Amino acid sequence: MAFVAAAVAITARWGVRRVRLATAETAAVTSRRDVYALPLPPTHRFPSAKYAAVRSALAAHPAMADVAWRVAPPASRAQLVTTHTEEYVDAALGGLLSPEAVRATGFPWSPAGAVRATASTGGTVAAALGVLAEGGGPRIAGQVAGGTHHAHADRGAGFCVFNDIAVATRVVQAVYPAAAARVLIIDLDVHAGDGTASIFPPPSGHTPGTPLPRGTPAAPSVTTLSLHGEANWPPVKPPSTYDLPMPDGATDADVLSALAVAIPRAVAAAEPTLIFYQAGVDALAADTLGRLAMTPAGLRRRNRLVYRTALSAGIPLVITMGGGYTRPIDASVAAHADVYLDARAALREVPASPGSPSSSPVWNGTA
Repeated sequence: MAFVAAAVAITARWGVRRVRLATAETAAVTSRRDVYALPLPPTHRFPSAKYAAVRSALAAHPAMADVAWRVAPPASRAQLVTTHTEEYVDAALGGLLSPEAVRATGFPWSPAGAVRATASTGGTVAAALGVLAEGGGPRIAGQVAGGTHHAHADRGAGFCVFNDIAVATRVVQAVYPAAAARVLIIDLDVHAGDGTASIFPPPSGHTPGTPLPRGTPAAPSVTTLSLHGEANWPPVKPPSTYDLPMPDGATDADVLSALAVAIPRAVAAAEPTLIFYQAGVDALAADTLGRLAMTPAGLRRRNRLVYRTALSAGIPLVITMGGGYTRPIDASVAAHADVYLDARAALREVPASPGSPSSSPVWNGTA
């Protein structure tokens, strides 16, 4: 399997299926330290330890027994400025943001934190490039981090410095203009992806939720679908192509019934050649910031709905993490791990063609 990004990570084999992952957390037997550390005060509310915990949970699972973990590539400045303004990128990397702009990201600025933000973005870029390099057939790539959907073109926000999915979209559309001609971003984090929606707005005059005819001047190359808490943060939610606002206390049945209609509708209308799945798990009832009432089983059904839709249509899929803020963090860690385990199970259900590129799905990512 060839990868455009040089630093793809893991190789494991289940029969003819190959799986690759990359992570900003080392998984060498002799080391468990974070390569891309995020220096935060002890009382900071962002659960940075969950990324190593998810990696450890996956590494300990029997389905991942043959997977070796590697370090993911930082995104380059050239990749970042495909989406973000040069002024913002240079200030974010060089420690030149205003105090107000730093506060908006939710993190104190540090050189290590800036590098980690580029790695979180670079893992999604590598995953997208890798999954498209595989050629035809059902395949999934993922990174064990990312989903930083609150970052706008000119600013960060809500624990997001750079918008990894937006950057990856722009990069793969430049490298693979045909294979990434039409991208669908499915964002199921309970907090609306305001940054992603602002970077890829629906055409002027478009009524959110209505299909756009492909092949007309009004049809964008990127379609966005967001299911989120209607009353939750952020207070200002730019429109996505498809918005599914959920009331506080929405249950598994509420969410799954909405998605069962919206996802097939979006896929049919957009005819995507690549799908990104922002798989935040903060819709859990136990989440301290979520305000919805989903169960772990409901989240797994949500995951399987996305995977079945993509795999059955032969559409390459890239997975990222997202929000998850239970206290203790264990329930969020388990739900994040389920995202990747469910993808592994979905791939096993796809008939394999030995020796064919379609039987070589790829996971590749960063934590």
